[in-house]
Amino acid sequence: MNWIRFTQYGRNLFLMLFVGLLLTGCIYIPSPPSSAMPARQAYLVSQIDHLLDTQQDASQPGISILITKNGEILYNRSKGMSDINQGAPITADTTFDIASVAKSITAIAVMQLMERRRLSLDDSVLKWLPELPATWHGITIHHLLSHQSGIPDCCSDVLLDKFQEMDGVDNHKLLRRYIADDTLLFAPGTGAKYSNTNYVLLAEIIGKAAGMPYAQYLQENIFTPLGMRSTYVYGNDPPAGTSAALNYGRTTKIYGITYALTGPVGIFSTTSDLSAFATGLLTDKLVSRDTLRLMTSDQSNAKVDSSSLHYGYGWFVPVQGTGLSFFAHRGGTDGFVSLVRINYEKDVATIILGNGGDSTARIINAVFPIMRATYD
Repeated sequence: MNWIRFTQYGRNLFLMLFVGLLLTGCIYIPSPPSSAMPARQAYLVSQIDHLLDTQQDASQPGISILITKNGEILYNRSKGMSDINQGAPITADTTFDIASVAKSITAIAVMQLMERRRLSLDDSVLKWLPELPATWHGITIHHLLSHQSGIPDCCSDVLLDKFQEMDGVDNHKLLRRYIADDTLLFAPGTGAKYSNTNYVLLAEIIGKAAGMPYAQYLQENIFTPLGMRSTYVYGNDPPAGTSAALNYGRTTKIYGITYALTGPVGIFSTTSDLSAFATGLLTDKLVSRDTLRLMTSDQSNAKVDSSSLHYGYGWFVPVQGTGLSFFAHRGGTDGFVSLVRINYEKDVATIILGNGGDSTARIINAVFPIMRATYD
């Protein structure tokens, strides 16, 4: 049978990577030549350059990598094709489908509204979406953010032919499905399981609490303030001059369909824009430091997928972590793969976007032992 794990693409490839990144890990870590910063940066550049030179074909779908420290660029290089048919190469300004990294942005919007007292983490989902089943009254915004709601995932671990039924399904159409079916995998707060549906509901709650559509809220409160000029939400026109990477360099389709959900996915961005997003987090421009600490603390108290990682609010975090150390999110939709990883203590942000599927994931897997040895 042909299965997909939508938005958790390349799970086996990423499993060892993330355990090594966020916990103690057993990935081989090469030693940099010196503790001096110029030597460390030279080492980082030479090692990642070697990976791209030997493992990435310039004529195939590829990858964009941007690493910063203290807001300064340490590494910025792209290689491969955004559009094979047009012969368009990938650059730091190429827009990619960032897949589940969208959850981190959605979570920031929720926490901004919490800080502004427009909602509470203890609010029942029914306060904002009363049309949902009455039996879901115990599900709170906290449960949605941390994947503890028990609501089944609309997308992952399904047969590919069944997934085709999602063609063109948007948030409102999906909500109708759950209005008619109150099935939960477990009682809210008694377990943890990664579910894209949680973040569909959060996107709708953002719209209700903010009094404006989800996409408009993100534009006015995150993208524009941070100068994220190429970032947009599905269903909105790309900003003028935007150059988009195609899935495997050839198509806008995901597994052959148009995937229209927003909240868990549905955001398009660049490495340069996501670097601005990371800088906004590190400099308290989006939420307060106390709020970011809450977001990056272990909220799930259990693994949320087949990895051993736990979840905060919109971020994968260390087990029993108390926040503001390491936090990251991965994403994948068919050929698109994405990763944002932040070392808060060292002020290092790593952004990687690609459109080459497994081949891109292998390069990501190889980059991080180098980066971790150099700056962690």
